[in-house]
Amino acid sequence: MKKVIFGIIMSVGIATINICPVLATSYQVVKVVDGDTIIVQMGKKTEAVRLVGIDAPELSSSYKTKKGCFAVQARDSLNKKLVGKYVTLSGDRLSGDKDYYGRLLRYVYLNGEDVNRWLVLKGYARQYKFWNNDYVKRPDYMLMEVVAKVSNQGLWNKRVCPMNR
Repeated sequence: MKKVIFGIIMSVGIATINICPVLATSYQVVKVVDGDTIIVQMGKKTEAVRLVGIDAPELSSSYKTKKGCFAVQARDSLNKKLVGKYVTLSGDRLSGDKDYYGRLLRYVYLNGEDVNRWLVLKGYARQYKFWNNDYVKRPDYMLMEVVAKVSNQGLWNKRVCPMNR
């Protein structure tokens, strides 16, 4: 089973390398808001970027509910990985340019690595499946979520977040 999953990951991983932008403008990450939203410096202004295709646990809610399990870890991990570093951004032809809140919807790449995909694979986020939104990398992110679940990564670890099983 593990060999099959590894083989699928490798073939999908190689396919996604071709999607990654090679010569693109880089933007410095100045802040991580939560596990799926960052702030980047674009010239003289900053822009909020919602990582397309993923959904990290919520840090807070307007309904005053408690934090989502693994929300702090998702934010802190993304903060450690990105703040102060330069990333490239890539849009998605299926998801549109901006979300309901006016944030840019983008794939984020750090040194060629798909950060959105990494978050799902490590269990810091789920693949986005709400509001019938579609995005190009959905099949890959769905597979990464399965791998994270099978590996008990992050929010899929039943000892850490028993409600996510």
